[in-house]
Amino acid sequence: MRKQLNQASKGQNRRGQGGIALLMVLVIVAITTILTVGMISNQQQVLRRAGSLFDQDQARLYALGAEDFARELIRNDTQQDKQSSNPRDTLAEDWAQPLPPFPVPGGVIMARMTDAQSRFNLNLLVQNGTVNQPAVEFLKRLLTNLALPQTLVSPLIDWEDSDSNPVDSDGAEDDYYSRMTPPYRAANGPLVSISELYLIRGFTPDYVKALSPYVTALPGNTPMNVNTMGPVLIGALVDGLSPTAGDEMLHNRPVDGYKTVDDFLGGPSFNAISAVQRSDLHNLLDVRTNFFEMTADAVIDDRHCVLVSVLERGNSDTIAVVTRNFGHRFEPLTNPNPTAASSDLALSTIASGM
Repeated sequence: MRKQLNQASKGQNRRGQGGIALLMVLVIVAITTILTVGMISNQQQVLRRAGSLFDQDQARLYALGAEDFARELIRNDTQQDKQSSNPRDTLAEDWAQPLPPFPVPGGVIMARMTDAQSRFNLNLLVQNGTVNQPAVEFLKRLLTNLALPQTLVSPLIDWEDSDSNPVDSDGAEDDYYSRMTPPYRAANGPLVSISELYLIRGFTPDYVKALSPYVTALPGNTPMNVNTMGPVLIGALVDGLSPTAGDEMLHNRPVDGYKTVDDFLGGPSFNAISAVQRSDLHNLLDVRTNFFEMTADAVIDDRHCVLVSVLERGNSDTIAVVTRNFGHRFEPLTNPNPTAASSDLALSTIASGM
């Protein structure tokens, strides 16, 4: 009897040990499964991240390709101008022709070119350390036509001039900006970007939004091109004009553009201006363009890369990149902006070259 009890006890111990071993095996399998799932999940995240980076890099290269294509368009226009006895830049030229977006492997490229000189260069306000009064008067008329206060002109002049003395009670220099939170100083130099307007006294986001379509920030004494200007800017050239008058002048503009600024100023809208006013306007206007703006949006697998480049045409057939900014918003042009020449670029050359 005792022997049978001992045998039964040993059997129960073996069964208990077997149960513990089975439980340990199950725990090990569970831990291994959890670790395996975690490793697979991490690997998938790494692959997705690598894929996203690859798509972003590819989109960036396509956007830079669009910039190269834009430079070729400008270079071709320069060659055509050399064959003309009266070169000028107009909306009838190849760079200004709208074309549809171009599909590329994995996505699409959308781009447009605009004449940067179809807008008013805010850096004209201060030239060679001196306030450019004709440019000041033009900007005042533009602000009035846009229902914006003329008091915005003074702080803008102070932002660009090199001294530390406000031009008037509406102006602002370091003593004003040093009291801001956080404090900063006036640039005391030309604007590099329109976004600087947000830093200048009086320029609220609404004001900047209303003004931005009609102004730009270009280096040097860069005039506006009468062959690409829109009605709002034309309506601000002299007192008494309006966007309505600008629309009429735009409608009567020759398809191949004005040959000279004098041809443009010879219209009936300018009959009453004085010789001094005519000379002042002549210094603000031109029929040629040396600065173009290219905006491209390369979309690869729903990932966008937006590039905005300002390109300068030099005297020796060189096309220089003045500024290059990534990350702006791209808005396809369904109705061309009346303030500027615009186009969607045909990018087949880009795609075939990559």
